[in-house]
Amino acid sequence: MGIDSGESQRKRVPIFEDLVEGTMQAAAEAGAANEQRALSYLVSSYPAIYEKAAEAYGRKFLATELEVRPFGLSDDRKLMDVIFSFTNYETNVTEKYCARVDITGELPTLVTELSEYPDR
Repeated sequence: MGIDSGESQRKRVPIFEDLVEGTMQAAAEAGAANEQRALSYLVSSYPAIYEKAAEAYGRKFLATELEVRPFGLSDDRKLMDVIFSFTNYETNVTEKYCARVDITGELPTLVTELSEYPDR
């Protein structure tokens, strides 16, 4: 028996995975280390993002945008909001979900689980 990296437990949604990989590459090329750390943490350690993508796909929603930005309401911690947008390909309705990651220390940690994100 080999060690399971968690890859087999993820639900496969190729369009979502392409969006995640493209965003990570763009962040790396732009020198956006904080954004890349937050996203890398979720991709490797938080299967809920893959579960949400698979669930949304089952409702005819495709991953259309991925945004990583600082959460500005903390003075002593570096918090990043990772926002996933899914758009219904029949109705063009978009739903957004966010997970907040603390990247202050050496190892990022999840602060807020994936939940609906109000469109502002």
